[in-house]
Amino acid sequence: MKKWNLIIMVLLFVNAGFAQLDVKEDELKKQAADKEAGFKKGAIINLALNQASFSHWAAGGFNSFAASLKTNYFFYYKKANWIWDNYGQIGYGVLDQENNKDIIKTDDIFEFTSKVGLKSSQPFYYAALLNLNTQMTPGYANPGDKDKISDFLAPLYVTGGIGLDFKKDDMLSVFASVLSSKITYVGNEKLADAGAFGVDPGENLKSEIGGYIKAHFQNEIMKNVQLVSKLDLFSNYLDKPQNIDVNMEILVNMKVNQYITANFSTTMIYDDDIDIASDENDKPGPKLQLKEILGIGLSFTF
Repeated sequence: MKKWNLIIMVLLFVNAGFAQLDVKEDELKKQAADKEAGFKKGAIINLALNQASFSHWAAGGFNSFAASLKTNYFFYYKKANWIWDNYGQIGYGVLDQENNKDIIKTDDIFEFTSKVGLKSSQPFYYAALLNLNTQMTPGYANPGDKDKISDFLAPLYVTGGIGLDFKKDDMLSVFASVLSSKITYVGNEKLADAGAFGVDPGENLKSEIGGYIKAHFQNEIMKNVQLVSKLDLFSNYLDKPQNIDVNMEILVNMKVNQYITANFSTTMIYDDDIDIASDENDKPGPKLQLKEILGIGLSFTF
């Protein structure tokens, strides 16, 4: 009898121990989930300066000063099965050259993306996305021109849709939607009357329905080298769906020390609705737009 009492007591003790381990394991899982939940935010700010000065220089040259400021930012929120991702960029650059009375704009962008997702099965989320893309100041074809070829909110692109989001941590996100809308708004009346950026002449808005893919990648690919890239693809179901709008950007930020960095960015855009003429003898039509910026300056990471 005493033998059986001892065995029962041992079994009860072991069972209690395992139960306590289960409770501790559940607590650790809950603590890990709570740690992942909440806000996560950050930004990379790049300031690049370039100056050239000449005095009695036999080979010739013009004094110039260039400056550019670019910020890539993000803030994410996570709670239970819900995520809310926000990210974008703000960039502006100018060039002041001795032989030009006007300051030349070299970069101008304001972009913001917001996405809400509900977990389906890891790593997929049911998601809704909204993207805004515009510029902040007027643009001109040549220095000294009076006629604008672009302006604040001219154009403004608003793209939104519902679909499925593949999300790999905070490093990679690929959003795909078969039901999305792209709105082009031209806030400058003169440009709208001319039918700029694909709107009908005299109209400020153009709406398109189609399929949309947005990919975003951000990670330190090697020590002190940060890569940020994005890819936007849109196909208009109702008008030439085979002619896909493409917006692709790659930014490489290489840190020399705590503050000094070298950065390179390239942007490629193709929009079948935008007619571009290289010069007066060139027939207007859709063309691949390419922008490259190389800078060495100061960088701050938050």
